[in-house]
Amino acid sequence: MRSKIDEALTQGPGNVSVINTRLFYNTNLTPVQLLRGTSGIKVKQDGGYGSRLDFFINGSTGKQLKFFIDGLPINTLGESTGINNLPVEQIERIEIYKGVIPVDLGADVLAGAVNIISRKEKTDYLEASYAISSFDTHRINLSGRKLWTKNFYTSIQAYGGYSKNNYGIDADNIRADGKIELIHVKRCHDRYENYIVKAEAAIVNSSFADLLSLSLNSSGFDKQLQNNLTMTQPYAYAAYRESLTGGILKYQKIDLLKHLNVGAAVSFNRLDGLFIDTARRITVWNGSTIKNDDGTEYYRSKGAEIGRTSYLSTYTNTLNQKLTAAYWFNSSNKLIFSNTLQHYKRSAKDTLAQRINNGLDLYNSPSSQWKDVAGLGYDGNLLIHGLKLSTAFKYFYTRQAGSYINFDRSFTAHNSTSKPGYNIALAYSLNPFFIAKASYEHAIRLPDAEEAFGDLILVNPNPDLKAEESNNFNLNILYNAGKLHAEATGFYRNVDHLIFLVPNSQGSAKSYNLLKAGIKGIESNIAYQATRSFTVNINATYQDLRSRSDIEGLGIPNDRYKGQRIPNIPYLLGNAGLTYRVIRKNVNSLSPQFWYNVNYTHSYYLYWANDGYQPDKITIPKQMLQNAGITFPLKRLTFSIEAYNLANAKTYDNFKAQLPGRSVSLKLRYYLLTENKKS
Repeated sequence: MRSKIDEALTQGPGNVSVINTRLFYNTNLTPVQLLRGTSGIKVKQDGGYGSRLDFFINGSTGKQLKFFIDGLPINTLGESTGINNLPVEQIERIEIYKGVIPVDLGADVLAGAVNIISRKEKTDYLEASYAISSFDTHRINLSGRKLWTKNFYTSIQAYGGYSKNNYGIDADNIRADGKIELIHVKRCHDRYENYIVKAEAAIVNSSFADLLSLSLNSSGFDKQLQNNLTMTQPYAYAAYRESLTGGILKYQKIDLLKHLNVGAAVSFNRLDGLFIDTARRITVWNGSTIKNDDGTEYYRSKGAEIGRTSYLSTYTNTLNQKLTAAYWFNSSNKLIFSNTLQHYKRSAKDTLAQRINNGLDLYNSPSSQWKDVAGLGYDGNLLIHGLKLSTAFKYFYTRQAGSYINFDRSFTAHNSTSKPGYNIALAYSLNPFFIAKASYEHAIRLPDAEEAFGDLILVNPNPDLKAEESNNFNLNILYNAGKLHAEATGFYRNVDHLIFLVPNSQGSAKSYNLLKAGIKGIESNIAYQATRSFTVNINATYQDLRSRSDIEGLGIPNDRYKGQRIPNIPYLLGNAGLTYRVIRKNVNSLSPQFWYNVNYTHSYYLYWANDGYQPDKITIPKQMLQNAGITFPLKRLTFSIEAYNLANAKTYDNFKAQLPGRSVSLKLRYYLLTENKKS
C-alpha cells in the first residue's frame, strides 16, 4: 500500500519512482538490491560485500547520477556511509528521480538522482538485528530513540559489517613455465569491514524551530585489494583504509514568516585515508609467488603490486552548506529557492616515497574545489483542472585548483566553470486512472575533484575535463486502478562532453570527455495484486546509447565510432518478482511472507562493436540472477532466511570481474516500540 507522500511524488510532474522500504525491514536485502529490481536501473558491481558499484539510470551512469540522504549529498560523508552499507531498517523510503531533478536537491545532476529518506519514528523505540551470510559475512545494526520531553529527543544509530569475500572464481593463472592456465580458486585477499556510529540530539515543535538538530558521526572501513579492475593481476598485500568524523547541523521552520518555510543544513567532515602498496613480491592466483631459477623469491626491481611503492596518507575536508526556502501562495502553488555551497580540499603525504626520493614527496600539494549550485523554481496547479507544473532555473559554478602526478612528475592546474540550467515538467490527470507527463531539462554536471586530479591510487588525473551538458526529454503514462498499477516511459538524452572512466592496459583508469552521445530508450513496469496475499510485478528497460562524435577524446578527427553503440553499458534488462503473504484472521497479527525475484541483463560488448573480428569479440555474458526469501515474525522477534543466485550462475557485471556464486543469509531482528507519555 502506498503512502500519501508516495502518491504525491509519483503523481506529480516529475518522473519519480518510490520504494517503500518499510516492507523490507525484516529481510536482509540491501538498498542496492532494492534498486536493482526497479525499472530503468542497472547496478554493476566488481565483486562481493564492499566492492565498487556503478549505477545506471535510463542510460546515465557514474557521477552523472547523485545520491542523497535527506537531501544532503552522500558523497560528502565518506565511502563507509555509501548506499550499499546502509541497513534498510534505517530507511523510510527511497526516491528515484529519472527525469527533472527537484530544485531543492541543489546538485549538478545530469539525468538521475536517488534520495534516501531516513527513518523518523515519532515514538520511542529500540531495534537490533544481526545477519550472517555466506563467505564469512556478518552485518549488525543497532538503533534507538528516546523522547525526553515533548520538545526534545536523542537518538543513536550504529551499524557495521565484515566479510572475507572468499567466494570461488575462475582465473587465469601463470604457471612456472610461463604458460597460462584456467584454475578455480577462492579469493583470499578481499576482506572488507566497516562501521558507522551516529548520535543525534534535537529540539522539535518549538516556537522558534520545527526541527533544530545536531548529529555527530564517526565511520570507517578497511579493505584489502584483491585485483585490478579487469581481474588480470592478483594482489596479496595491497590495502586501503579510511576513517571519517563529522557533524551535521539542521534547522527547519514552517511559517518562519507568513507563508514562508525555511530549511538549512551545514555539514563538515574530515576523512583520513591510508593506501598501502609496498610488496615487491609477485603473487599469482593460486597464492604462490614467482620464483627465480634457483628457487629464491623473485622481487620487482621497481614499484609494488599496483604501481609505485606507496604508503600514502590522504586528508580530505568537506564543508557543505545548504539553504532552501519555499513561499506558498496558497495550498497548491509555491516558489522555491535553493542554494548549495560545497568546499572540498584534499592533501596527501607519502612517507615511504619521501625516504626513497631523498625527501621529495610528489603528493604533498593540496587539491581543492569550490562548487555552488543555486536554483529558483515554481511548483503548482495551472488554471486547467488536473494540470500541474514544475519549472526551475539553476546556475552552476565550480573552481578547482590542485596538483596531479603524471609520469612521476607533479603538475599544477587551475580551472573554473559556470553554466546555466533549466527545466519544465507537466502532469495532466486524464481521468481518475490515467496520468500523462512530459518534461524537459537542460542539465549540467560539473567534473569533480577525483575526476580532475585522480584518487592517487587507481584513477589517473585529467584536469582538462569539461562540464557535461545534456538536453533531457521524458514522456510518461501512468495507470492506477486499485489492484493494477502500470507505467510506461520514453526518454531521450542529447549529451555533450560526456565523461567516461576508461580502463587502461595497466589495470588503472582515467576519465575522458567522449564528446557527444545520444541516449534513447523505453521502460515499463506492471504491478498486480491478484489477491490480498499475492502480488506480482514485472518491468523491462531498453536503452540505446550511441556516440555522436566525429572527434576522438584527444582531438584527432575520427568518425569511425560515430553512430556506434557505446560499449560496456547494458542495453536490455528486466526484473520480475512475486510476494506471497499469509493472511491472518486478526489483521494486527504478524504474518509469514515469501518473496522471489529474478534479474535479467542481456549480453553486451566490452569494446566498440565495429572493432575486431566478430566471432572473437569480447562480451559481458547475459546474466540471470534468481533470489528468494522467507520471513517468520514472532512478536518482537523476526527470523528470515534468504538465498541469492539460486542457480549458482557464473555472472559478471564487468569484464572478467566474477561475482559471487550462490549464497545464503540468516537474519534475526528485534524491535521494541513504546508509547510516549510526555506532556
